[in-house]
Amino acid sequence: MVDSLWLLVFTIAFILVVCNSEANKSSQPHTLILPITKDACTRQYLTHIRQRTPLVVVKLDLHLSGKFLLVECDSRYNSSSYRVASCDSDQCKVVGRWVSECGDCYSSPRPSCNNNTCIVIPDSPIILLATIEELTQDVIKLRSTARSKTGPIIRIPDFLFSC
Repeated sequence: MVDSLWLLVFTIAFILVVCNSEANKSSQPHTLILPITKDACTRQYLTHIRQRTPLVVVKLDLHLSGKFLLVECDSRYNSSSYRVASCDSDQCKVVGRWVSECGDCYSSPRPSCNNNTCIVIPDSPIILLATIEELTQDVIKLRSTARSKTGPIIRIPDFLFSC
């Protein structure tokens, strides 16, 4: 009788642990969602992401064979989480062979104008030019899915892009 009781308790405990771990797995995101549209005039693929701190919606042209995500960093770019990748940083080492050089800017520091930064050359089929840009990082948020359901919005804190 005692053996049967322990077997029953062990079986119930095992089922609870397995059910709990399966419930946790199902809430984990499986896929990130990036809604894409096609501009009828330019025939370019476009998307919108949430970027920066505080978050703003940023419209991006998708260049599927591009090496870097190119974000326009004009005078209105304002983010407390924006950081440049310095020449000796791990981020600069990750992009390795696509790094052009180490760059300096001879003006007051701002997005796309910093000293000792990792310089990359993303090409743009829209303007048919390759531009010289800084390798930078900032926060982005993307929607996700968890199995067949819409999942949470995922925060990616140090997303690399060229600016």
